[in-house]
Order: sequence, then C-alpha cells, then structure tokens
Amino acid sequence: MDSSTNTKYSMKGKIALLVGIVTCFIIATVVGLSLHFLKKAPPGVIPKTVQYGVIIGCGKDDVDEEHCITIGCVWIDWAEHKAPKCVYKEDTGYTVIGDIQHNGNTYTASLRRKGLSKVFDQDVHEMMKVEVEMYNDYALRIHFYPRNSTDVFEIPDEALKMNKPTKATDSRYKYHVTFTTEPYFGIQVIRNSTGAVIFNTTLPGLLFAEQFIQISTKLPSDNIYGFGEHNHRRFRHDMNWKLWPIFTRDVAPIDEWNLYGAHPVYMNLENDGNANMVFLKNSNAMDILLQPNPYPAITYRTIGGVLDFYIFLGPTPQMALQQYTEAVGRPLMPPYWSLGFQLCKWGYENLSVVEDVVERTKEADFPQDVQWGDIDYMYNKFIFTRNNDTFYGLPEFVDKLHDEGQKYVIIIDPGVGSNDTIYKEAKRINPGYKMYEDGVANNTFITINGSILQGEVWPGQSAFPDFTNLENTLPWWEHYIRYFYYTSGVKFDGLWIDMNEPASFVKGSSVGCAKNKWNYPPYVPHILGGDYDGGSLFDKTICMDAQQKWGKHYDVHSLYGHSMAIVTNKALQNVFPQKRPFVLTRSSFAGTGKYAATWLGDNQSQWRQIPWSIIGWCRHLWILFRSEPQDPAAWGTKFVGIVRQSILIRYKILPYLYTLYHEAHVYGNTVGRSLMFEYPQDKNTWDIDRQFLLGAAFLVTPVMEKGTEVQNTGTTHTLDAPLEIINLHLRGGYILPTQEPDNTTVYSRKRPLGLMVCLDENKNANGNLFWDDGESKDTYTRRNYLQITFNATQGQELSLNVVHSNYAEAKSLYFGIIEIYGLNSLPGELYVTKYAHSTERKGTYVSQRKRLFVFINGNDRSIKMTRTSKRQKHHNDTYKQITEKSKRHTKAKEGNIKKTYKQMTEASKRHVQDNNRTIEAACTRK
Repeated sequence: MDSSTNTKYSMKGKIALLVGIVTCFIIATVVGLSLHFLKKAPPGVIPKTVQYGVIIGCGKDDVDEEHCITIGCVWIDWAEHKAPKCVYKEDTGYTVIGDIQHNGNTYTASLRRKGLSKVFDQDVHEMMKVEVEMYNDYALRIHFYPRNSTDVFEIPDEALKMNKPTKATDSRYKYHVTFTTEPYFGIQVIRNSTGAVIFNTTLPGLLFAEQFIQISTKLPSDNIYGFGEHNHRRFRHDMNWKLWPIFTRDVAPIDEWNLYGAHPVYMNLENDGNANMVFLKNSNAMDILLQPNPYPAITYRTIGGVLDFYIFLGPTPQMALQQYTEAVGRPLMPPYWSLGFQLCKWGYENLSVVEDVVERTKEADFPQDVQWGDIDYMYNKFIFTRNNDTFYGLPEFVDKLHDEGQKYVIIIDPGVGSNDTIYKEAKRINPGYKMYEDGVANNTFITINGSILQGEVWPGQSAFPDFTNLENTLPWWEHYIRYFYYTSGVKFDGLWIDMNEPASFVKGSSVGCAKNKWNYPPYVPHILGGDYDGGSLFDKTICMDAQQKWGKHYDVHSLYGHSMAIVTNKALQNVFPQKRPFVLTRSSFAGTGKYAATWLGDNQSQWRQIPWSIIGWCRHLWILFRSEPQDPAAWGTKFVGIVRQSILIRYKILPYLYTLYHEAHVYGNTVGRSLMFEYPQDKNTWDIDRQFLLGAAFLVTPVMEKGTEVQNTGTTHTLDAPLEIINLHLRGGYILPTQEPDNTTVYSRKRPLGLMVCLDENKNANGNLFWDDGESKDTYTRRNYLQITFNATQGQELSLNVVHSNYAEAKSLYFGIIEIYGLNSLPGELYVTKYAHSTERKGTYVSQRKRLFVFINGNDRSIKMTRTSKRQKHHNDTYKQITEKSKRHTKAKEGNIKKTYKQMTEASKRHVQDNNRTIEAACTRK
C-alpha cells in the first residue's frame, strides 16, 4: 500500500470518527430536549413519538392516572404542567391494508384500525379510506373517511364547492408526498425546494368514531396564524399548549372563547420565510390544540364529519392566501360607497334622534356615506316591519338621504316573531305582512320532531328559517325584502344580517332539548357554555337534533350564518339585478366572503380592545359607531377636529383602497395585511401586530399605548404620537391614486384625482388605478371599467398609461395634483405632455415640506423633469411620513396648498369654505 493510499484511508477514518462524534452529539441533544418534559415515567412504556417530543393527549382534561390506564393509554408525569399527562400508546391509529394505489395524480389507501377499539364509549371505525389528490404544483387534498359508512356528514357543494385548480403533470409539482405504513399510517407533504415537511401525520392517535375524530400533524415551525373566530390577543399564535374551540356563538369579543364565525384554517410561516396554508373542510364543533417548540404540532379534535384537508404551498404568504381564496371563493367586490364613513347605533329611540345625528354630522363638516338602522326601527323587533309611532316618516328620511348622496342600511335578524298576539298587531300596523304564516306554508322553518322549533330572540317567541333549504326559503326571503322596499317604502341600500350563529335567548328551545347524543355528545369541545348540564352544545342557541335540509343542526350549526349570507346575497341580486349586493354578516364560515362582508362584533370600545381589533382588521374596514352616544360630532371641538382629519385622509385614499378591493376580488390579494405578509423573510416582522398595512404601500401605526414603536427596514423607531396624530407612512417605490374628498363618495367621485408618488432609492415607483361606476355587478368580467398604470423612472419622468378604457363616465375624470416624495433636488424645468409624441409644454409646481406638488390638466399623460444643482436634504427612508401635527397647518405660507371644500350640488350643503383649515395629508387643489 503506497503513501497516497495510506493518506486516503487515514482521512476516511478521521471523517468517520468525526461523523460518529457529531451523530452522538445530535442524539444526545435530541434526547435531552425531548426528555426535558419528563418528570417521571414508568420505564419501557414511553411511546417513541413522545421520546422525540410530540405529545398526543388521550381522554378528557380531567382524566386521572387510574382512568387513563383503564382506557388503554399511558400516564406520564411531565415537568411541563400544561402538557397532557395521559397520552396514546405507540400502537394507536391505523395501518395500511395491501398496497397504496397510484392512479394519475391520486393516491388511495385502505386502512385498518390498530390499537384502541373504543374512544369516549364509542366504537372506533375499523376500516377507513384515505385519498391524496395532487391538484397542481401548489395545492393538494387529503381526505380521510369511513370505508363502509354511508351516513357520515360532509359539507355539501351547495354550501361550499371547492374550486379545484387545473390538474398538473408530475413534472410541475413543487412538492412530493410520502407515506409511512408502520407502526401506524402517516402522510408527509414535503416542499421540494427546501425539504421542509409542511404536513406530517406520522403520529399515533388517529381516531375516527361517529362523534369523535382526532388527528395530529407535526409542523415545520411554530409560526402559526389563523384559526377562528376568536378574540386573539396576538396575530402569531401562542403555541404553549393553547387550545382554541371552534363553534359559532353569540358572545361579545372580550375573552378568548369561541365567537361568531368558524374558520378551521391556518397559515404556517416556515423558518425560511416560505408559507403554506391548511384548511380543514369540516363544520362540526372542534378543539384545536397547539403544541410548542421544540416540536411544534397541531391536534384536531372534532365531533363529526370527516377529515378533509386542503393544503396550499404558496410559497409566499400572499400566494398561499390567493390559492386558498381561489379554492373557497374570492371575496365579493364591495360598492364604492361602502368604503366611506358610516354611523350606526343600537338605541336610537326614534327617527328624530337619527335625523339629529345626521344633521350634527353635516354641521361638523364630516363626510358621511351611510346611516345604519338597528332593530329600533322595527315594530316590536319583528323583522321587515316598521314602527310607525317612533319611526314614522322613515321612507321620506331615506329618500332625503338618497337626494344628498347618502345610503341607508338596515339590520335583519333570522328570528321570525311567532307570538300570536304580537304577530297580529304587527300585521295590523304593516298591511300585507304575513311573514310567519307564509313561512309555515312554505316549509321554511327549522323543525324538531316534525314541529317548528320555537326559540326566543328580540321579538320574543321566534322561529328560525332554514337557509339551507334554498328552494323554499329563497323565494320567501326575497318576497319580504321586496315587501319592505316597495310596500313599506323604505328604499334601503344594503342588509346587515345579525344574530345568525344562530342566537337564542333560551337554551335550545322554549321547551328545552332532548337528552340525546346530539345535544349531549360524549365529547364536548371547550366551547363557552359547553359545561352546562354536564356537557352540552345548545347554550344560547337551538337544539342540535333540530333538522335542516343539509343535515342535523349538530352538523350544520356553524354554517347557519354562511347559509343566511348565501340566501340574502342571492335574494338581493334578484331584487336589484343591476347592482352589487351589499350584505354584512356577523357569523361566517370559510367562503362566506364570496357573499358578504363581516365585522368584528360588539366590543366595548375600550383601550385594551384596540390592539385586539387589529388582529381581525383584514375582515374589517367598515367604521360603525354603536355606543351611547359615540357619533364623533357629539363630542368636543378638539375631538371633532381630530376625527375629521382622519376621515378626510381615508376619503383621500379611497381610489387606492378601491383598487385594493378589486385586486382582492379578482386575485385574492389582501386589503389590510400584516407586515409579515410583505416581508416574510424578515423575522422582525413575524410578531408585529400593533401596526398594519393597507395594501403594500400604506403603513398605519395607531396610538394604543405610550411610546409606540414602528419597524423600518429592520430597525425600530419611536415616533411622536400625540392624541391628534395617527402616524401614517408611505412606502418607497409605490404610486397611490387619490381623490379630493367631499361630503359623500357620490360627490368625491366627481372631483379631481391625484397621485402620491413615493420614489424608492433608485427614484422609481409604480402603481395602478381600477375605476368603474362603483355599484354595477360584474364590471370586471363585462369589461366596463377604466384601468391606468403609473410609472416613475429615475426621478425624471412620470407616465400615466391607460391599460383598459371601457367606462364612458371616466371621460369626465381628470388629474389635478401629483405629490412627489423622495426627490434629492428640485427640478430645473418641468414639462408636461398630453399624449404620446405630442408637444411638450412647461408645467408648474411648488415645493412644500420635502414634497413636490405638480399641477397638471385633465388629459396630461406624462411629466418630465430636468435636473438642477439646487439641493434638498436627502431622504432615503423606505417609508415617507405623510402626517404632521395639525398645528403646522394654521398658516398659509408661500407655496402652500390650501384645502378648500366646495359644494358639488345645491342639495349637498354640508361643507363650508374655511381657508384657515388645511390638512396636509388630505391636500388637494391649489
């Protein structure tokens, strides 16, 4: 053997020794991290999965050691007191029978029960089937269901038909799927580009019984967002054995209990910044248990249905959400007016009070687009009726609102009053009203044991429409929408559907609920009121054994608000076929956004609730004031000035917001978003939930506590934030379309448009505008719209390019002022052209507080600037602050832009000229 051979084998020996040392170190570290949970445990019985950190609880919370062993599980006394002490044995789950079948893009496996045969005194299904369908390069479905059972509930397509992406060939997949067959069956979904295992059920404890289903999945990281609806304290979940129940419930969002909606979907941000989303298509009551690092995991426990998972691989957070909304349905396109300022209160005693509120708002010089009507307008809270004593003249009031460019939205609850005495009086006061008896005749109400279930809501004794029975309920619901609009003469513009969890003021029904497995299931998730009478599901709602078209209320309870939104949306489309339906719902499910908007419920307007509300802001851009009395004009002069400034800023950026809603409707983009969505590679953003973005370019940092901090390119800054200031920042590289505010969107839409050009470090920026009539249906698919892109290049040229123009009224639009941020120097000369290759002319501009204001004419399409040696201070921040203290606007200095308010019509006498009032963040014409 020569010297070179000796050297070669010597190196191999050293490498082998090094590998051995490293391997031993890794094993020791893993075992150390895993066993740090352990306090004491009987030798030889710890499941292998537990040895490696994943803990799958067995039994109920209060199970003791003796009972744990009796039901066939293992008791382990953990040092970590929150971890379940009763865990499943290694052999609990299912194993594969025969081979896993592969046909095209689908894998199919038959499974046989292994280990426990009973759970919570129920038989565990012996035979199961699982199908893995790989849709395309970013989406797949994993579907577990009993092999020999035909009566298992699955959400019907009429409720939620998943839009399946186009099939793909194997070469396009950005993931692959592997299977584990021993000691129990498991599935792993692995991202090809990084090797991250984004979904992994290779754990014991997969159980499938009639009323108890459990599955756990390991996660690639502990960055979990989503699940709902709850009052989450933070956007990124606390994974320290946190449990979240899902079951729709009428309760104010002041604690961490289950709330109005049901959304069993989460986003997982992987440690490298890639994102995935997982949706469980299951509407039954469930618990979600989160397990912390070093082995993050999720355990699902649901009490019915099937395990029907849809997985979306992004890889960016925005792309993952786009894929999810493509599957469940894109959010509806709102009417333009619904983005304006709106007022609502429960407790308007009579119409005079409402009229005073509207007039007070005008006198305070606030824009107001919508006045809402809560249940006060009804006769004895009977829906689709009017109280002619306290709200006499309501039709005329609504007509007057319309004359002044405003809208009126009414509340409608599902409960139909059925008390015979009150019902007769309601019919006398409202001629032609026969809602309850028509509902009985048309079989529209939920039944129990063959009779109409009677609960109690605002009208007193009430029946509940079965909105899952579209064939019967839709014509009846539509009829009474028409009745209130035409016969009662209240020409409302939208419907606000409330109390649709559904809520009832008595438990179950007026006669209670039967003692059966539906009302008292063997396992009750940790829902509010679930401990009633030893464990039940009907606290503040109706009995679970009530019957609906889609199934027992037990299975479809959390779909009630969703089904009401579907019927209300379809009815409004039938009544007003040319207009977009505006529906606002309190209860929702996955896919409800296709039919209705939602709001965050009945909070108490407390300081502590402000940061909580930001967590849910992506579903909430409607401003409703519902307390006593909280319309802004009812407060002092200083407060009025602060609110006015904020509202005017909102109105100024409405074209930008409307464009964002268009992109949400068409592409599934978010309107409100966390910083994590825009900067997933920056770990500093993963926890930020005290700020948020509108689109990609508009950062909002509200005042919630002393010493508010903001993030800027990885650094933290403390900003001056007095009460009258909300810190708003623009992002470099973006162009935002704006418009001069007016008293309503009807009139602001007739005013000049503008641009806020925010140059990046290279002095470039881009943006776009979507514009249509703001209320017609399907303008995008019918191509009746205007679309413009904006491009700023190297700080020298700004162009406006019409991409699509098929909206005739847009011809009257023109651009007035363009604000440019981020120039290092003032231009020497400025030239403007109307069309390509047309003659240039000199333009005019002024400089004010680090901004350049350019004045152009209606048809101008391009701006060119020449350089000059005159320097300004260099501004290289990614975000440019656009709000300053209002006291700086009291003097009109040379070159300043004064804000004036002009009346658009004689009927709109709401803004008076005030040359002393200038609001820089809402500045408009010279």
